[in-house]
Amino acid sequence: MADLSYNDLYGQIPFSIGKLSHLTSLNLSRNHLFDQIPSSIGNLTHLTFLELYGNQFSGQIPPSIENLSHLTSLTLTDNQFLGQIPSSIGNCSYLTSLYLSDNQFWGQIPSSITKLSHLETLDLSNNNFDGEIPSSFGCLKQLTDLDLELNNLSGNFLIAPQNLTNPLNPS
Repeated sequence: MADLSYNDLYGQIPFSIGKLSHLTSLNLSRNHLFDQIPSSIGNLTHLTFLELYGNQFSGQIPPSIENLSHLTSLTLTDNQFLGQIPSSIGNCSYLTSLYLSDNQFWGQIPSSITKLSHLETLDLSNNNFDGEIPSSFGCLKQLTDLDLELNNLSGNFLIAPQNLTNPLNPS
């Protein structure tokens, strides 16, 4: 476990972070870190918890995120990430919470998110997503909190709440 949150760390996450292969929790939130998340983050295959919110990270989420198959919580809120969410996020099948709000993500919400059958909380608010909300969100039977506000979503609201085991709590 490594909790270095709320410090004055600055610079980039070193590529060598991938050598900490037995790390189970990494929190670098509320520092002054910038640039991209190194692809070597995918070597941290024992991670269950990854929090990087409140920095100045930019670029895209590295596709190597798909290697974090034990991840239960991912928080990348309040950074400057851009581009699309990689469809490989659907391979993080144990995720229960996914926070990607307050970034510059764009495009459609990937339907691969619906592979996250354990997902309880999904926050994609304050980005630039467009298009329709995938109707397959109704398959997320554990989902209790969904926040999609402040995007450019359109179309019909096709999520069938009666198919959900837990009622949605609007944010």
